[in-house]
Amino acid sequence: MKLTLKYLLLIIYLTFSISCNKPPYQCDSFPNQSIEIKIINQQGQNLFFGANSRYLIDSIRVLTQQNNFGVHNASVQKGFIDSNNLLFHFYTPEAKSYIYYNNQTSHDSLEINWVIKITKCERGGTLEYNAVESVKFNSFFINSINGVYTFIK
Repeated sequence: MKLTLKYLLLIIYLTFSISCNKPPYQCDSFPNQSIEIKIINQQGQNLFFGANSRYLIDSIRVLTQQNNFGVHNASVQKGFIDSNNLLFHFYTPEAKSYIYYNNQTSHDSLEINWVIKITKCERGGTLEYNAVESVKFNSFFINSINGVYTFIK
C-alpha cells in the first residue's frame, strides 16, 4: 500500500481527535434545544401515531419563516418519553417557528420563549445553554405535563 500525503494527514487527524485529554472546562454533554410534543385532535386522538393518524412524521417541516421551505429550524423524530410523541430538536433558538404537516393542510405557529441557563460540567467549568421557558401553540400558552407539551389541532 502506497502511503500518500492524504492518508498521512488522515492518520494524524484521527490520532489527535481520539485523545481523551479534554480540557477541564469542556463538558461531555449538554442539554439540547428540544421539546417533546403530542399533537391530538379535539377528541384526544393522536394525529401522528395509531389508528386515527392523519400525518406522517417524515412530512413535518419546522420553518423559521412562513412558506420558506429552504430554511428548516428543527429535526423531528419519535419522542423519548413516549414513542407516540414527537421530539423537535431545534437548530437555533428562534422565537417563532411554523409547523407544516404536509402540502395539503394549513400550518401552525409555535412560539417558544428561550432563556439562557448555566450548568456545571463534571470536570469543572460551566456551560451556557438555551432552555424552554414558555410555549405558545397558535397563540395559546401550553404547559408541559411530565415533560410533554400537548397541542390540540
